[in-house]
Amino acid sequence: MTKPQDEFDAALLANVQPADWQNPRPAARYDLVVLGAGTAGLVSAAGAAGVGAKVALIEGEKLGGDCLNVGCVPSKALLRSAHVAAEVRDAGRFGIRVAERATVDFPEVMRRMRAVRAGISSADSVSRFSGELGVDVFLGHARFSGPAQIEVGDASLNFKRAVIATGARPVAPSIPGLDETGYLTGPESNPKWHPLVNNGKGKLPGMRWNRRGHTNSLIPFFAKGAGAKRYLELADETDPKRGAVIDNTELAKPVFEMMR
Repeated sequence: MTKPQDEFDAALLANVQPADWQNPRPAARYDLVVLGAGTAGLVSAAGAAGVGAKVALIEGEKLGGDCLNVGCVPSKALLRSAHVAAEVRDAGRFGIRVAERATVDFPEVMRRMRAVRAGISSADSVSRFSGELGVDVFLGHARFSGPAQIEVGDASLNFKRAVIATGARPVAPSIPGLDETGYLTGPESNPKWHPLVNNGKGKLPGMRWNRRGHTNSLIPFFAKGAGAKRYLELADETDPKRGAVIDNTELAKPVFEMMR
């Protein structure tokens, strides 16, 4: 569970993981049980409840999932700050003279991100889904105990249909030396150099750090053959002060093995 760091984190947790929440008494049978209250789970639960279905929504951690708590919303908030920093840095190109070199106050950037996240969290809140939408919200980890039954804590829920929307977690590739070096999987970081072993959403942190003047290296897993050649071309075209794309097929091999 996330410990409140300030009033914004306290507001977030009050919405998406309220400490005083009591799970409801289960209905005799649910039309739909949804496991996971991330983007897919919330949309499934709200949509089904909107057409009159009796719905139970189960979440083991915080409603909103990665998107609200550590992914899309935090990333976009940080990117907004990064865009402002880049605009100020490049203001001279547009005929604007900045008296002093702009500096990034990283704690304040993160504070703004937490404020934005807390403000948005009411849309994914326990109170909204249980009150406004009429969904039975259960906080806790669940397990199937039969083909049409699931258990959450001491409660047993019977259902007609189930949606499994439990998402995914970061997996550390078996790269020699990675454990000794250490690595980050979330947004709470402020590195001067940031090697990104990713091809998907990992590009977002690379964008925001580059915009703020940091150096990043994107290590693509799929770069082979013509793809590798193109990535090397991109690396040559990239401003070395803003980051580069590195082709390293050997580094990617352990990940390919894991995905087979």
